[in-house]
Amino acid sequence: MKDVREQFGRVAREYLTSKAHDRPDELQALVSLVSPSGGRVLDVGTGAGHTAYAFAPFVDEVVATDVTQEMLDLVREESLKRGLGNIRVEYAEAESLPFPDSSFDGVTCRVAAHHFLDVRAFVAEVARVVRDGGWFLLVDTISAPDEDAATEINEIEAVRDPSHVRNYSVAEWLTLLNEEGLSISWHEESEKRLDLGEWTRRMRVPEAVVPGLIKRIEESKGAARDYLNPAPGEFSLRQISLIAWKRSPAS
Repeated sequence: MKDVREQFGRVAREYLTSKAHDRPDELQALVSLVSPSGGRVLDVGTGAGHTAYAFAPFVDEVVATDVTQEMLDLVREESLKRGLGNIRVEYAEAESLPFPDSSFDGVTCRVAAHHFLDVRAFVAEVARVVRDGGWFLLVDTISAPDEDAATEINEIEAVRDPSHVRNYSVAEWLTLLNEEGLSISWHEESEKRLDLGEWTRRMRVPEAVVPGLIKRIEESKGAARDYLNPAPGEFSLRQISLIAWKRSPAS
């Protein structure tokens, strides 16, 4: 937890302008998947608040949570600048959400879950705080199907960002959600193309570490190389996007 706060506290504003996170077309497409009309939405691991800003015009309230105070301060400030008075920020750990059962119509979590220490506990909390028939929208980076490649990619991610815990596979996400009472209605896997320079600068990777990290990506082999798909100055991560709905106890 300390690593997350330290890493993201010092780079909060970089995430507000990050090309990898501020993607208006992608965000509006996500909103359209659930077509909210009123109600309350919880955005877990809000970061710089991009998902909260996208949903706010369509719902009564967005509660944006994070464990990094600098991120919460930034979201509060930016919400006022954008005239989004229905966004409320609150400190909350993803694995122990301080909200009553069935208190939200929907929950979002975008590009944050790979930082959580206990993803099963997080999913159980989502299932608890969302109402019956409510929805859960997840976007996160995923691992390669090959176990060795997955280990290599997680190691690369952790060198760049020590708060990185683990990318889960598509199969792991689908199984976990189903076991916690969430039925997946749609999911897709996509490639996220990243600029190596921006990727390392955004997290302020020490200059002495950057060349070795880039070399490791550029000289990757086998299944790891297939996943990372390196080219001069850029590479790829893969992500899952999904919608799941909370089943009623009788279903």
